[in-house]
Amino acid sequence: MWIDSLLKDKPIYVSQCNFKREECDPTQYASFHVLLVDGFRYRTPDSVEFHFINTDNYGTNEWRVLFGENWLFIYSFYVIGNVDSVRSTLPEVHVDTNSDGVMDFDEMYRFDSDYRLRDTDGDGIDDKTEIYSYVMREKIAALNGMRSMILPGTTTRITGRGLEKEMYADIDGDGKRAENEIPDNVVIYSLDYIRINDGIVLYPGSSENSQCKTDCNVVADAKEGVSVIVGAGAAIGDIYSKGQVWVRNRGIVGTVRYYGLPQEYTTILQDVTLTSDRDFYKGFVDINLDERLWPYRIPEFKARRVKSNAEKIVKSSECDTLRNGDAFKTIKVEAGGRLYFGEGEITVNKLQLDAGSSISFVKPGFSTILHVNEKIQWNTIIENHNFGIVASGFKLYYYGEEKFFVHGVWAGTLIAPNAKLVLGQTQNKKIYGQFLGNGVTVHQYSKIFRVEFNPKKSTESNTPFNVAWIGGRK
Repeated sequence: MWIDSLLKDKPIYVSQCNFKREECDPTQYASFHVLLVDGFRYRTPDSVEFHFINTDNYGTNEWRVLFGENWLFIYSFYVIGNVDSVRSTLPEVHVDTNSDGVMDFDEMYRFDSDYRLRDTDGDGIDDKTEIYSYVMREKIAALNGMRSMILPGTTTRITGRGLEKEMYADIDGDGKRAENEIPDNVVIYSLDYIRINDGIVLYPGSSENSQCKTDCNVVADAKEGVSVIVGAGAAIGDIYSKGQVWVRNRGIVGTVRYYGLPQEYTTILQDVTLTSDRDFYKGFVDINLDERLWPYRIPEFKARRVKSNAEKIVKSSECDTLRNGDAFKTIKVEAGGRLYFGEGEITVNKLQLDAGSSISFVKPGFSTILHVNEKIQWNTIIENHNFGIVASGFKLYYYGEEKFFVHGVWAGTLIAPNAKLVLGQTQNKKIYGQFLGNGVTVHQYSKIFRVEFNPKKSTESNTPFNVAWIGGRK
């Protein structure tokens, strides 16, 4: 019945009991968990997996095989019928601000791309090409009326509602398209190792009101040796890893998912004595999965070389402003100088922000994207006060290979696919944003606040904001 419904593009609402069906009390809502099933696939000719959404109340999704007594925990389910929607006639329907061939309405409400940028993720492939690629995939010709395909590099066939989208357009299942690189519930994504030192705490937002659970995940792509080390007293969410995970004394982690079968891992608890009255724990379970089920795909990041020899040097007591479309061979801000970032996209080959310099965002929370191609030195101070708002609108791509040290408070998404990242170098170790690097180390007692890149939509003119009146040079 489930398969038949999914083949008709009808998802399934599932009520799961924490006990076996006959032991459930429908008046006790706390004993139930609600999920959604939106697809199925065949692992083998005799093994069917269903795709469950909201497996932990934090938006996590997983493929699961149900067999034997597992079905007894399904208390009830019903099929959701087709839902018709009407696209309202808003002005955005007829406007293409960046002239990329995709209307503002579609970029704002359908594809979650930036209607002001032709290439939202800066990977060298324009939004229209990426959107077109997976729209076409969703319309692959069906076999006997069913959408079906073979997973690349395998003999596994998958069939059912939305699976082409699941496997390609939204490979990590976070509900975002390919233009958005880091899933919402991931704080740190490393293409190599992750070292989380003692006393580090992760938070699911810009405040310290609550610590992370499964919505502050760390992801390590390293296959050899120890991929993830969690220090003494550190507190993080779930771990996704292709290699061994170590947790030191009083370390708090969620579920650890390993992707490397036939190699099986069990999380190593170093210098830990587990007792029922302690406030630390290993994840509820270590899950070992086939590497082909790795849920994340990171796009290829390409530098945007600046061919001009233009340089911008901001000396002590001076200030200057960067605007949308600016491109420089070198930007240097000396001690006592201040640099303003306007809304838009900026490219530079070499960036040097000396100790004692400062930066400020003219429109904090609105989209500011900075591309640094070769070298970066970030010793500056962010003058804006609400770092959570700044982080929601700022993204920095660093394409160089030299190690990137983050000194002082940081606010923004940081993507450095070729470099080692070192976070929390100074005494003030509050770090806001999401991070992707080729190896990530977080220094002791840092506080990391997971803030996604989710800039406000501009309703003003595209004319660059001019802050020359603040003083100094433009």
